[in-house]
Amino acid sequence: PFAATAADANTETVKAQLYFRYLDEPMLAAETRTLTVRKDESIESAIVQALIEGPSAGHSDLRGLIPADSRLESVAPRDTLLFLTFDEGFLKDDVPETWADSTQWRTDAPVLRALIVQSIVASVTETVPYAGVQILVHKQGALQTNLRLDNSYFLDGRTGPSDPVRRDEAWLLTPQRTGEVLLQAWQQQNAERCAHYLLEQDKPSQAALAETLATAPVLTEFAVSGGSVSGDGQTVTLSVTLRT
Repeated sequence: PFAATAADANTETVKAQLYFRYLDEPMLAAETRTLTVRKDESIESAIVQALIEGPSAGHSDLRGLIPADSRLESVAPRDTLLFLTFDEGFLKDDVPETWADSTQWRTDAPVLRALIVQSIVASVTETVPYAGVQILVHKQGALQTNLRLDNSYFLDGRTGPSDPVRRDEAWLLTPQRTGEVLLQAWQQQNAERCAHYLLEQDKPSQAALAETLATAPVLTEFAVSGGSVSGDGQTVTLSVTLRT
């Protein structure tokens, strides 16, 4: 008889970009990690499982999003789409049942739900070129005629079964988006948010940043276009248009 699962030695390694929440910002940042994938396991399953386990200890600026009690029940590629079936633990995140009664949660809850789903879509599509991901939720003991995640999950007024979710670059902390956020922080005189997007090395104090923003010209309009990344991946050159 053969073993039901592949031996640990019977594996392959895959380099993946895993997207987690960046601090408490409404953005996803990537951790590059080498995953060990068993021969009886799919790459997609390994990626989702790594997302459930959360970011590595060395990435203190990243926050896991998928509830730790989630269990991925099945993975099914179909043409250009990936179907992922979770158990109902997927629905047990940090959003309280009384979220609509809180001014803060009315803003934060839809963002959190969008980030959870986009972390999956972005991480999977970074490695495997799917057009979209359809999330299914299996509720144990419940009579379900459709396993598709209901649009009410997103808390944005939509109802009915969800369609496959496509990758949305607007949620990803790309060089261009980083430039846009920094300029937006300048425009809004938001020193705290500005500090989140600066390198720790030689970062000025928040008080110094606030003083710099207060004395800087008033930024009325800006535009950032994609630039070029250096060969070592450590710097990027962006094209920025400002109006003060």
